[in-house]
Amino acid sequence: MNKINGVLNKVTDEDLRLLKLFPIMFWKEVTKIGEYAFVNCKSLQSVKIPKSVTEIGAGAFAFCESLRSVTIPETILKIGAGAFTHCRSLQDIAIPGSVTEIGAGAFGNCFSLQIIKIQEGVTKIQDGAFMGCGSLQCIEIPKSVSEIGNNAFTLCKSLQHITIPETTNLRKNVFDFCPNYLQIIKTPSCKNSNTGTPARISATKSKRNNNDIRFHHSTFPQGEQKRTLKPEELEL
Repeated sequence: MNKINGVLNKVTDEDLRLLKLFPIMFWKEVTKIGEYAFVNCKSLQSVKIPKSVTEIGAGAFAFCESLRSVTIPETILKIGAGAFTHCRSLQDIAIPGSVTEIGAGAFGNCFSLQIIKIQEGVTKIQDGAFMGCGSLQCIEIPKSVSEIGNNAFTLCKSLQHITIPETTNLRKNVFDFCPNYLQIIKTPSCKNSNTGTPARISATKSKRNNNDIRFHHSTFPQGEQKRTLKPEELEL
């Protein structure tokens, strides 16, 4: 098996058989999953990354179309660009707080991905990280996330609800081509000055014209107040 200084490189079919039969031997002394190590391993269905690993390289599991289950330990510090892109069968993922950044396109085009749990500690979601996750319906962004990159949730065509800290900076086109009616709930400091209750913001976006964005602001349990924001006022 191709291991150099703790980095697991290109995995062969024989290596996959070893992983299935003797996982402890397979992962021995591995500290990093190298770039494109498992790329296009179409027979790989599940993987439990051991605690010895601290980094998942760019494209490490790209195009593993049968991959349904991934366990990421709390020792992982970095998930590289495109690490799990086009894992069409992946349905849920939990990203531990040890991960500081979710790389660009890391879970792009994971069409079956329905549940994403991002734990407190993650600070940045890079460009296109979850682009094209067409089955994703809702997600909660933890308070530790300071920035969400360009097109991070573009083409998430089933996305209905997302909870984002008010202090999180949204880059351009974060929600391009999402459903026409997407509820964005900003927490925790987004308060009504009179009631102190959380504010809910619902964004309506036109797929034909990205500048046609209307926000409806309401507080609970009182009634709704509607207002229209100009595109230049938004950080999308």
